[in-house]
Amino acid sequence: MASLNRNNSHNNERADENQLLKDYFKDLKKYPPLTKEEEILLLKQVKEGNERAKKRLIVANLRFVVAVAKRYRHINEVPFEDLIAVGNLGLMRAAQRFDVDKNVRFISYAVWWIRQAMIQVVSSHGNPIRLPLNRIHTGLRIRKVEETLIKKLNRRPTLEELAEGVMMKPQDLSKFLREIPNVISMDSTAVDADEDLFLRDVITDNESDPLAEAEKKALDGELEKLLDSLNERERIVVMHRFGLGDLKPYTLEEIGKLLGVTRERVRQIEVQALEKLRNPRRSEVLQNYIN
Repeated sequence: MASLNRNNSHNNERADENQLLKDYFKDLKKYPPLTKEEEILLLKQVKEGNERAKKRLIVANLRFVVAVAKRYRHINEVPFEDLIAVGNLGLMRAAQRFDVDKNVRFISYAVWWIRQAMIQVVSSHGNPIRLPLNRIHTGLRIRKVEETLIKKLNRRPTLEELAEGVMMKPQDLSKFLREIPNVISMDSTAVDADEDLFLRDVITDNESDPLAEAEKKALDGELEKLLDSLNERERIVVMHRFGLGDLKPYTLEEIGKLLGVTRERVRQIEVQALEKLRNPRRSEVLQNYIN
C-alpha cells in the first residue's frame, strides 16, 4: 500500500510538472520573435540602462532557450524544466554582456551562453554516470548523425553505418554506447508527447530553424579566428577532414588527391595542425563546431 501511494504521488508530481510546462509554452506564444529593427531599438535602450527593454529582449528570446534545452533533455536525467531554468539564466547573462555595436543578431551571441549554462548543469548533475564535456558532445554528435541517417535510409542505421557516419570504429562506437546509455540510445530519436507539444506550440510550421542558424553564425566567427593560427595547407586539411563550413568530411586519401600528396603526408599535416590547436579553448571551439 505504501509503495502504491508513493507511485501515485510520483505520478501526480509528474502530471503537475507537465502542466507547468504546458502553461509555460502557452505563455511563450504571447511573445513573438523580434524583427531585426525591433531588436536594434531594444538593444540601444538596454545599453542606456532601460530595464524594461532588457526584460522585453529576454522574454522574446525565451523560445530559443526551450529549443536548446530540447537537445540536452535526455542526458544525465536532468529535468527538462531545470534545463530551461539555467538556460534562462544564460540568456540573462548574455543580455547583460552583449555589445550593441556588434553587427550580429542578439541570439547569435546569446546561444553560446545558453548552451554553456546547460552543459555545466548536465555535466555536474548528481547521476551515477558523470560525464565529461567531451563525452557529452560526442553523444550529441552521434545522435545527430543517427537522425540524419534515419531520414536518408528510411530505417535505423546499422552499427557499422552509424560508426562510419561519426568517423569511429564500430567496436569503439559499440563500447561508447554500452558505457554511456543515457547520452545516446538507438531509440532516442523517437519524438515523444512533450516534444510534439514543443514543436507545435513554440515553433510554428512556417518558421525556419533560427536557432540552428544562430548557432552556426556564432561558431563560424569563432572558427575563423581559430583557423587563423594555421597555414594554408593545414587549414585545407582541417576543413576537409572534419567537414567544416559547408564541406563534407573527407578521407585522408581524398584530401591527398586534392593536394597532390600521399595519404601519410596528409596525416602528418593533420597531426601538425591539431597540435597547434591543442589549446583547451581552441579545442572546445573545434569540438563544438564538429558537433
